[in-house]
Amino acid sequence: MHLCFILHGTMEFNLRGVKPLSRLFDTTGINCFMDELTSQKSKLPNRDHIDLAVSSERKQFLTKLVTAAVASHGDSKKEMSEVKNWVETCLQMASEFQIDRNTIQLHYVNELFRYALDQNGYEALHTVSDVEVLGSTLILIVGQRLSRFLLNTSPDDGVILLSQMPPVVNTWIRTQDPSHLAKADVSIELIHELAQKVAYMLPENHSQYSMGLYLLEAAAAIKNS
Repeated sequence: MHLCFILHGTMEFNLRGVKPLSRLFDTTGINCFMDELTSQKSKLPNRDHIDLAVSSERKQFLTKLVTAAVASHGDSKKEMSEVKNWVETCLQMASEFQIDRNTIQLHYVNELFRYALDQNGYEALHTVSDVEVLGSTLILIVGQRLSRFLLNTSPDDGVILLSQMPPVVNTWIRTQDPSHLAKADVSIELIHELAQKVAYMLPENHSQYSMGLYLLEAAAAIKNS
């Protein structure tokens, strides 16, 4: 089942660089494919022993597949229901591979916002158990969006607005790279809404809490200008 899923996902989304037998299974697992099911020599993989290198490759494959699934909706190739089915299967496989499901779920939500599928992202927020970690990843997307909006969408106004911000915020926004976003051009309303969510997610003792508030104030000022 594992190999069939990997091959199906690889072909469905035309994933490159996937080497199932050499990277996604250990020696015992590969031998299972070679032996007949009734063979006395066949030895099933030991679930108590996890090859860390194989586990890392599997996690990379699942996150890569999730990204490809989200991208397929962004390109209008698949309905969101299909994307969700693929993600759910990835989560099931994560359990099979003894990989933390929350890591995959966190990646999925992050990708939804990276592709500016904000409504779907908000609907999936409750599925992530570690809200604090999610907030610390989404704050980067807020910063990247603001950087794009201020320095590219309206550069003249952006320079003025940046100069009015506290130096630490000005510098931080300038260091954010919008090229990490799959869809960088979004409205200030969407930026402001996400900034509100992030400010709510981060606890007061979090190292990025103050920055979250600064970004919310900046987005609100731009939105109301």
